[in-house]
Amino acid sequence: MDTVFQQYKKCGVKVKTEVGGSEDWSSGFLYATSTNSQYNYVFTTKHTFKHSNDDDEVFIEDIGFIEIQCYNQTEFIHYEYIPQKEISSKL
Repeated sequence: MDTVFQQYKKCGVKVKTEVGGSEDWSSGFLYATSTNSQYNYVFTTKHTFKHSNDDDEVFIEDIGFIEIQCYNQTEFIHYEYIPQKEISSKL
């Protein structure tokens, strides 16, 4: 049986975003659904998509892209890239 740390590593993701021209990394969790579902979910913090932690709102039109990387036992690898034109339909 996996330890809590091993389970965390299997579900942990890196989330790279560009908001207002500035790129930043954050972390999150991947919730993979069944093969019968067309969606998987990534949970991350709201401030990932803000200009600064002091902002009250997220402005989707200011998000340039979202890149998600998953851990594959030894390193983080590309999982999905969401360009600006697809963000509003995927968030």
